[in-house]
Amino acid sequence: MAGVAPGKTYTPGLDFSGVTYTWPAKKAELDADSAHRIIQEKLPVLDQINAPLAVTFGDRQTFFVDGRSDEARILDSCDDGPDCRLNIKPEYIIQFYEDKLEPRFGLFKDYFFNEASMPSGRIPVAIKFADLLTPHPPMPPKPASSFSRLPEATEDIDQVKRDIEEFGHGLVKNVLSPEQAAIMRKALTEQAAGERKAGIELTVCAQTVAQVGGELDGPNQRLWTLINKGNDFLDLLSHPIIDEFIPWFLGEHAIITTYTANIARPGNVSMQLHTDQVAIQPPIRDISFGMNILFYLEDVTEKNGATRVYPRSHLGQVAPEDIFTVEGTVPAEAPAGAALVIDSRIWHATGPNREAAGGAAGDPAVLHSLVRAAAGEQLPVAAPKRRLAQAVGTAPSECWASTRRARSLASTARFARAR
Repeated sequence: MAGVAPGKTYTPGLDFSGVTYTWPAKKAELDADSAHRIIQEKLPVLDQINAPLAVTFGDRQTFFVDGRSDEARILDSCDDGPDCRLNIKPEYIIQFYEDKLEPRFGLFKDYFFNEASMPSGRIPVAIKFADLLTPHPPMPPKPASSFSRLPEATEDIDQVKRDIEEFGHGLVKNVLSPEQAAIMRKALTEQAAGERKAGIELTVCAQTVAQVGGELDGPNQRLWTLINKGNDFLDLLSHPIIDEFIPWFLGEHAIITTYTANIARPGNVSMQLHTDQVAIQPPIRDISFGMNILFYLEDVTEKNGATRVYPRSHLGQVAPEDIFTVEGTVPAEAPAGAALVIDSRIWHATGPNREAAGGAAGDPAVLHSLVRAAAGEQLPVAAPKRRLAQAVGTAPSECWASTRRARSLASTARFARAR
């Protein structure tokens, strides 16, 4: 792993701690020079940021990109103060330029390890700046209001598949009976309470941290590795809806990579917009590597935090200019027992829960499953699912932020194309 010193040597004669092929200080110097040249080359288009941006490469001297004139300029100082500050590794600038790193991933991916890397101020300025460094800057997705028709919950499977192809998402009605939804809600509620009582609950609101600089603590509760947390969750993986959609969309050799739940409680804010294959870098928009199935365990509405989606944003080189607003999206509303099925390329986010208090409709929860190798739950989507599931033992810490869907009580399974 880059930047990590070799560990303890166990075998005499196999100590490689003294071997190096790269001098970090020299590489940092070369990367900084290359990044400066790239920004200089892109000045003719950087006026589109229409603001002063402060850029810092680690501990080096801050410089400013001023996009307020007809052609952007690089300045040593900015009397008015920058609209946005960006502390970034110069290698990321190079990777943006070479189309090896998606800007909305590259700008924020180091935050949990280094808080100083979080852009501050008007973050859309930093996003626009990074977009303009790429060979093909994305277009913003069309607002949901511009479509004459949008997916609605239906029992017509063929219609749902057409919706997924056209819009990137579809809603299947009556996947779970009221009794089945109640069983799963009870299992999830009990598991959430047990984790809170044991002091191991994850009440993280990362979107709040990124947006307003809050703490890693918030109203939403995330439950990881459901595959290890009860037969109820294992039984849900046998639902025929999985075999109906996954082979059709991803082929016969897909794998379950994460199986998680989110409980979106009142007082949360909307999550930052993202796609679920953002971690695949270089970014590939022409192929979908995953599909999510979100089981709704109660009525999911705009008010209680329904997943927000940009319709048809799974197609083409599109990305929102501001990932911290859900304006222009549509809530994926559906009654309890429904399932939201989404293409992993679609731009979406957890919606804000505006209910006055928790309760049946106030603490929406989503059981979420994704197909993409992201955690230890890499199970073939084929029988015998339960035997395979019981053989897996994955620690919660190994299951990274793949449970990003929390709204009304729902359950999500994620599936990925086997590679």
